[in-house]
Amino acid sequence: MKKKWIGLFLSLLLLTGSIAPNAYAVTQSSTSDELKMEHTTETSTQPMSESTPHESTNDSLPQDSAKEEDSGEYSENNEITEKIEINKSNFPDNHFRNWLLEMVDTDKDGYLSNELLEVTQLNLEGLQIQTLEGVNFFKNLTKIEVQNNELKELDVHELKKLAYLDVSSNQLSKIDLSQNSELTYFKGENQTVTSIANKMDNKWEINDETLKPEKEQTTLETEKWQYDGSHFYSSEQTPLSYIYEVDFSDDAVLEEAAEKTLTVKVMVEYMEPEQKEADSIVPDSSSIVLKKGETKQLEYTSVPDGSIISDPLWESSDPSVIEVDENGKVTAKEAGEAKVELKNAEKVLGEFTVIVEAEKNESQTKETAQTSDETTGRSPIYRRSALAATPTITYQTHVQDIGWQTPTANGEVAGTTGQKKRIEAIRIQVNNSSLNGDIEYSSHIQGQGWQSYIRNGGNSGTTGNSLRMEAIRIRLTGQLSQYYDVYYRVHSANFGWLGWTKNGGEAGSTDFSYAMEAIQIQLMGKNMDGPVISTAYYDKNTLDLPNVNYQTHSQSIGWQSYQTNGATAGTVGQGLRIEAIRISISGNKIPGSIEYNSHIQSVGWQGYVKSGEISGTTNQKLRTEVIRIRLTGELSRFYDIYYRVHSAYFGWLGWTKNGEEAGSSGFGFAMEAMQVKLVPKGQTAPPIGIAYYDQGKITIPTLNYQTHNQSIGWQNSQTNGLTAGTVGKGLRMEAIRLNISNTSFSGNIEYSSHVRSIGWQNYVSNNNISGTTNQKLRMEAIQVVIVKKGAAAPGPTTNPYQTSINHLFVMGHGVNDPGASYNGVNERDFTRGELMPHLQRWAARLTRNRITFYNTVADMYQDSQRMQGAYTISSSFSSVSEFHLDSGVIGVSTGGHVIAHRNGNSLTAQNYAIANVIRNYVGLWGSVQNTGGINLRADLLNMNVLQSRGIPYRLAESGFITNTNDVANIRNNIDMIAKGIVESVTGEKL
Repeated sequence: MKKKWIGLFLSLLLLTGSIAPNAYAVTQSSTSDELKMEHTTETSTQPMSESTPHESTNDSLPQDSAKEEDSGEYSENNEITEKIEINKSNFPDNHFRNWLLEMVDTDKDGYLSNELLEVTQLNLEGLQIQTLEGVNFFKNLTKIEVQNNELKELDVHELKKLAYLDVSSNQLSKIDLSQNSELTYFKGENQTVTSIANKMDNKWEINDETLKPEKEQTTLETEKWQYDGSHFYSSEQTPLSYIYEVDFSDDAVLEEAAEKTLTVKVMVEYMEPEQKEADSIVPDSSSIVLKKGETKQLEYTSVPDGSIISDPLWESSDPSVIEVDENGKVTAKEAGEAKVELKNAEKVLGEFTVIVEAEKNESQTKETAQTSDETTGRSPIYRRSALAATPTITYQTHVQDIGWQTPTANGEVAGTTGQKKRIEAIRIQVNNSSLNGDIEYSSHIQGQGWQSYIRNGGNSGTTGNSLRMEAIRIRLTGQLSQYYDVYYRVHSANFGWLGWTKNGGEAGSTDFSYAMEAIQIQLMGKNMDGPVISTAYYDKNTLDLPNVNYQTHSQSIGWQSYQTNGATAGTVGQGLRIEAIRISISGNKIPGSIEYNSHIQSVGWQGYVKSGEISGTTNQKLRTEVIRIRLTGELSRFYDIYYRVHSAYFGWLGWTKNGEEAGSSGFGFAMEAMQVKLVPKGQTAPPIGIAYYDQGKITIPTLNYQTHNQSIGWQNSQTNGLTAGTVGKGLRMEAIRLNISNTSFSGNIEYSSHVRSIGWQNYVSNNNISGTTNQKLRMEAIQVVIVKKGAAAPGPTTNPYQTSINHLFVMGHGVNDPGASYNGVNERDFTRGELMPHLQRWAARLTRNRITFYNTVADMYQDSQRMQGAYTISSSFSSVSEFHLDSGVIGVSTGGHVIAHRNGNSLTAQNYAIANVIRNYVGLWGSVQNTGGINLRADLLNMNVLQSRGIPYRLAESGFITNTNDVANIRNNIDMIAKGIVESVTGEKL
């Protein structure tokens, strides 16, 4: 009660003029609901050359608003003593970070201090945010609206005051709210997760670390799928969806409208085992010694890993020495040497050297051996070891879910391939050797790094800890190393089989978190040809990742600058078609290239080109509609190429990869922009979505709508063009619900109603009620039809709705506030004395609309501070337009823009039309070049008051007062600018 009397007393003082509000008070306080004034200077790191009224300091703030900076941590009395920098480390998501810089960082210093306690609500709807890491810095948050983003996980356990959370339409697979005891409202519907299912043993398996909801909280909605808490399984390719029961705090009391689950739809990409033709083979042993009459099956590994040989042909260079059958089994016939080739049809894939030893008696052997020793200078010990014993090598791996496998030997595969099972430990032993010396080996282990060398059958690695081996080194010592080489290679997760190395070289990978899955080891005499040495090891810290570079030829622009690694090439919001594309890879040390193929208007698919060649056309005015991009050679083994396009009318489509289509066909829609990323296999990548639409395969969804009518209540639902409501009975329509059915597309339908005595309500979606019931407030009837993009409308579109035709124009600043000033010009006098007469001249010519001008001897902002102005203007106004000049770096900042509310229906034809008028005569400010001239905000007082009242509001910055060229352009074209603004707001052609 005491606070209430104080509030009434202060209000009385304001109204009587006993105290005056400061025109430059700026706040984003959650307790006082004060808002920023309508001063919209350009953010710049350069200091202003001249002090203007836009520069406010703590001295100009009311005494109770000024806040003092300090350093330290949060204190018990809610004072901030620590400054948090708005950087990538604290706020990794670029979209979230930029929003904080624009909307929360009130003093534009790149830090958050008092804001961390003052901000209690965040509205982050539809900003393409992928992570909210850093949100826990805001300790006083009570409400978060983060629907329609790309969140894959969300941690809010530190937000003890959180009462409202809307995470609907994201990519969450689970969420934990067990620590949020104040929570009263939660919404978690429409989660869409993308994952890959691989075919394993005649069933589809999803083994995705990011898709492992707690089993006891997960209820499957699809019969064919099963879930064991770690993997999803299905015998068929069917849709996958589940309901996740959210774990709430025992102290949380949820209101009736709150949801208690996440509804999750999994967009499954089914990956058939690749059946590619082999490019080559790697023999398990390149040189084989047999005795006459012996047989042996020749073993090899195909390259790339898992490839097939559809037409194998085995050939011996000398059948009198070695015969080979159709399956690669050789038989030793006579002493000598022969080459055995394996072909795929006529293509030679690789060869084996097979030696058949001559038969000798003991004396001949000794004599020959003695002669050989004298001729070659070899020591007798080598002769004795060669005659007495040939060393062999055996090795044994401890594999995930299997344990110790049976030992293998001499180049055979130990471990597994195609099962995604990590090797955890290994034992290696040299047998049957009369030479002194050991075999030693060292493993690189997850979370531990390189272990010390182990020798002669000891365990290297770990067991029982679920830790992966990632790389290995193997070496010989003593006499063994003088006469033998040890060769080895590993099969690494995501990379597949890497190249061979020997004698202590690293094999595998480090810092990629890729497990060793299989290994081959061979012991070869120094005089024998071993496997070909190639790239056996990758270290992420020393590997220079290649760049993907791409360039677009755009309508009316020509070739634009190259973009790299995910940046946008082309244009957005300008309606300019891409006509041609070049793509290349730079900094690549791995053999391979990039190829791309475009679908062109009136041409169709052109065929693949590569590495900087032009795909598409120039100077023919033909649009590019679809693109495919793929990698070749070894590059395709180690990297995936991801890409997405911005298509006319569709906007940004989903990501796809590795040769799939991106764009649309059959619609006549141009590609306007594209993004391309090169991602190492197995690393974090963009989520795969719907990247391509073929008009011939699209069926029209069903649009359902239902109305609540006077004296009737809710009527039956109608569909696709049928009339809902009543005609000719004089019964008012009071509310409506709409939803879409029979569609595989993601997305919502949103709708807003203009209701008597209320005006425009906020948007609702997907069968929620818009309008009112039991209040006797009218709408009357409606027809709704859904059509394909670009198709003709079902009827005339010339006069879709009739407003109250009364618009309010407000000249910015006023009374004792001149606004920004420079070179003898200020905003208050310029808008009233120069711009307004021309606006009035054109407004007088209107026939269907009327424009009212706000009191020119007043300042609407100051009036609103006194709870008048925006609070008290008539709700009959169809829109409010406020006119300003901007201020920035003198002589540098240039161009204008239109400010509209971030959370309202702001991307309207009227706002774009006003921005286009500014573009034509003054130019657009650089920060809005790619948004059609619109700057969405939610921190201006008049804007927020009118948004809450349902009255559309815009603030037009015609140009920079600190730029003499901008002011001259406005003055030289002021009558045409005024005409364009009046036409844009009203829709009337004058």
